[in-house]
Amino acid sequence: MHVDRRRLGRPGSHGDAQILTLVAAQNLWQMSFRDALAVGGRLFGDVPALSAYHYRAKVMPEDLTGEFITFVSGELT
Repeated sequence: MHVDRRRLGRPGSHGDAQILTLVAAQNLWQMSFRDALAVGGRLFGDVPALSAYHYRAKVMPEDLTGEFITFVSGELT
């Protein structure tokens, strides 16, 4: 599902990189959304609200997600 994020209210206060990092940690360590935000709060200090995080993770463009995964895998090798 592709959503044109330019027309969905005010801009997000948390960057795509932070959201993608939280999603990656959530999937890597098989955490719930709440647990991922708790860990993210310890790492970043400021994290989005649960509903905002869930929404942003759900509508993240696939091409951006693919670029992020490629970047991370390149850094790990």
